Amino acid sequence: MDQGQFENILDFAIEREWEAVHFYHQLLQEAPSIALMEAIREIELMERGHIEALEQFRKAGYSRIAAPAVENLQIGEYLVPPPDNQTYQNMLITAMQREELSYKLYKTLADASREPAMANLFSKLAAEEAKHKNHFE
Repeated sequence: MDQGQFENILDFAIEREWEAVHFYHQLLQEAPSIALMEAIREIELMERGHIEALEQFRKAGYSRIAAPAVENLQIGEYLVPPPDNQTYQNMLITAMQREELSYKLYKTLADASREPAMANLFSKLAAEEAKHKNHFE
């Protein structure tokens, strides 16, 4: 994988994190209790932290780091269609699915990374996404 492809992967991951931020912001508006609102807001802030971590990784000069060898990320497998019925329950189910797919994306990137710093970043993000899924479950 060349640097341009890796740049595209980072762009995709950042875009997915922004989608998550917007999704959780919408879910926040539907939350039936203050306690649940606080929990959702916390996850929204964590997703914003993922964006910052990815951007910092890019700014740190990752061009000096060998890009992971990934033949086909099968990006389509990581997309979640919006729920047909926007009930709060369906939105929670969608949240679980989004977090599971985000976990898989970051796990795939971590496993494919030959550079320890890159693998560590993606492993950390994968673990956080798994925690988010468990929270919603």
